[in-house]
Amino acid sequence: MQGLGVYDYIIKPQYDPDYGVTYDAMTCINDETMADRCKVKNANKVIYSIKASETFNSDAAQLLRAGFLNGNINLLRNEIDVEDEFRKIRGYKQFTAQEQSLLKLPYVQTTYLVNELINLEYDAKGRNVRIHEKSGMRKDRYSSILMNYKICSDLAVKRKPRDNGINIISSLPMKSARRIRVR
Repeated sequence: MQGLGVYDYIIKPQYDPDYGVTYDAMTCINDETMADRCKVKNANKVIYSIKASETFNSDAAQLLRAGFLNGNINLLRNEIDVEDEFRKIRGYKQFTAQEQSLLKLPYVQTTYLVNELINLEYDAKGRNVRIHEKSGMRKDRYSSILMNYKICSDLAVKRKPRDNGINIISSLPMKSARRIRVR
């Protein structure tokens, strides 16, 4: 478990001396064994534990691909495409370079994500797909969007209203209809 050290660190309140702020402890929302590691009462349940496997990663990758193909995932445009839009913002030219950079940052990150996605390679082995980066490349943003989309999809399925077996047609006041003859 690679993230266990990080998890053990954040399940306790953490003081940030640079900002003089103490951050509350966080704990796991979906895994009781992980949640039991946190001894802080009322810790924020915000950590979603994932025990990845070859099958999990493959299923998540295929789900992400389907999300893009089906139009369920929309990305920001790249920073070059929105530069004209930024210039239309009243006072934009008076922003400092740092303020302009902060405004562009989400678009720059989107460009980096798209570049990562383009440069990924895959190997198919039976039903499973293994995604990996080319030599010298990264896949941090890919991994982030992959896990976030997987969690969102799982939660959407979990929260989807269940079919209670009631046929809406049979619950309407009219039980049968007579055919009307047209002459």
